[in-house]
Formats: sequence, structure tokens, C-alpha cells
Amino acid sequence: MDWGSWADRLPEKECLQAGGQRIHLIHDLGRLRLDAVNNACIAVVTGILTVRRGNQQGVLFVNPGSAGAPRYGERACVALLRVSGPRASADLICLQS
Repeated sequence: MDWGSWADRLPEKECLQAGGQRIHLIHDLGRLRLDAVNNACIAVVTGILTVRRGNQQGVLFVNPGSAGAPRYGERACVALLRVSGPRASADLICLQS
């Protein structure tokens, strides 16, 4: 689901603004340089189904999984990311039971 000519056109990583805060997007968490996110963003959206807080700065790590074609027995999910001042929180929302 993450490959093909359509995926080749997408950037490997991206940074966006929400609520005046920076959120880092990267598919492969293994390629993330933590020094690039420390003190630079409040959340990282990545490629393993999870919501957890990490590192000393309390950066939120989120992966909503797949909304359309889940693998490995996972359920189809999306995530709702909330930004409130300098903090972020997220909820996973399963689309099927």
C-alpha cells in the first residue's frame, strides 16, 4: 500500500504547521533524526500503528495505520490529532469492528 508510481512522487518527510506548532511527517521512523525533532515539533506522524509519548521533550508519536487496506491483522483506522498550545494529543478511531 506504500509503493508504486503514485508513492514515488511523495516526499520522504514533511513538516507542517497546526495550531501554531510544528508536526513532522515521516513514514519510516528508523530514518528519523531525533535531533531534528527535539525542540522543533510537538508531534511525529509515522508508519507503525501507535500513539505514544517519547523523548524528554514529550514529543507525541502517532501512526493512524491504514484507513483502506490494513496489513498484519490490523483494523482499518484513522487518527484524530489535537493541538492545544504547546501540546498535542491523539485518538485512534477504528473504522470497522
